[in-house]
Amino acid sequence: MTPTEGRSAWRCNAFGIDVHAGFPIPELPAGRESRNPRSAVEPASAAELQREWPARGTERFLERVHPNGRLMMAVEHHDDAGFHIWAPYYGRHLVSADGALIRSALPAVAPWRWERLLFAQVLPLAAALQGRQLFHASAVSLGGAAVAFAGLSGAGKSSIAAHLVARGASLVTDDVLSLERTRRGVTVHPGSRLAGVLQHELAAMSASGRLRLGTRLGAADKTYFAASVVDGPLPLRALYYIARVRSDSIEIGPSGSLPSRLLGSAFIAYLRSPRHLVDHLDVCMHLAATVPVFELSIPATAQSGDVAHAVERHASTLSGAGR
Repeated sequence: MTPTEGRSAWRCNAFGIDVHAGFPIPELPAGRESRNPRSAVEPASAAELQREWPARGTERFLERVHPNGRLMMAVEHHDDAGFHIWAPYYGRHLVSADGALIRSALPAVAPWRWERLLFAQVLPLAAALQGRQLFHASAVSLGGAAVAFAGLSGAGKSSIAAHLVARGASLVTDDVLSLERTRRGVTVHPGSRLAGVLQHELAAMSASGRLRLGTRLGAADKTYFAASVVDGPLPLRALYYIARVRSDSIEIGPSGSLPSRLLGSAFIAYLRSPRHLVDHLDVCMHLAATVPVFELSIPATAQSGDVAHAVERHASTLSGAGR
């Protein structure tokens, strides 16, 4: 699609920041002005962004490649210019050093395709630069509070959340969890409406459950939906850390090795300034002190729908949003 002109054509909230964009971002929920930090997103051409990015003094923080060696995605950093994020077919973005300005060149593909890079890297980075603490986790709303799932890549965070949504929960975020410390506990900020579900997980859901996931947008490595997302921040009631184990049953109990697990679940791992690391540690310690954290032990043969049912029953026994 071609971005529309205008600096504030699209106002929305995601990952704990207010986004004012000069073009539509369909899978971001519309939002009112709030006290959140603000990021402006402006349209640009790829040629403009390449000319603006410094030729010297840059460092490549992250590079992912396909099995054949072709570039999948790269993130570069410059002390003054900020960050340069690009992925062939998904777009190119410049993010200012403070996260307040994003310049975006979008490819001529369906929005949900270029939104994947925007939601997986660009907006989370802007949120982290403006003080939000991000974790590699998914979350849903149960009983008016957020329940989150963390774990290693491939542990099943998104699948469990999708099955809970299919059972009637509301989506909070898929894969990127934005947290804010409060006096009473920890607040979770909603993410985007874009949710990806593996095909075999869809096949395991009822027809009515699949309808609860929202509008089907298209398929790539997963099938992507425009889900209904909660309309504002929620208290975090519980965090479940997923562990794949050799056992015969799904078990939920107190989590061990909590500090290292939380620190290891940081989403923007290449942000390692002293201020960011101290703030991240502070949120981890506050979360450990105020929010129940459980180990969710899952046998290799367990179905995500059964895990979702077990979590739903366990979460219903928790008396509040914190300890």
